[in-house]
Amino acid sequence: LKVNGTLEGLSLWKNGILAGGAKSIFCDGLSTNSSLQWLGMGGNAIGAEGAGFVAQGLSTNDGLQWLALGGNGLGDQGAVKIAAVLKDDGCQLQSIGLGGNGITDQVGYGSM
Repeated sequence: LKVNGTLEGLSLWKNGILAGGAKSIFCDGLSTNSSLQWLGMGGNAIGAEGAGFVAQGLSTNDGLQWLALGGNGLGDQGAVKIAAVLKDDGCQLQSIGLGGNGITDQVGYGSM
């Protein structure tokens, strides 16, 4: 992803990526990639730690518009990390899927 300038979409559903893989994808690969527009990463158990890497990558990426993170066990802690970057004017993301992550009403989707 770091050097690819043509790929517009990538599906990585249920690949056992975990938090370390999320770091590689978002902090290393997507930090400089502006061609990737959609990424499906559901069911990879990245957890709240991985959500932090997602947020970090989104803060520097200017191409990604659609992101699916359903079923990753993000919980409230992970949702808060992602919500913070979504409020940034520089974030180009237009659609995000977070279903099945155990996000409670205490944080809720209203903070997004």
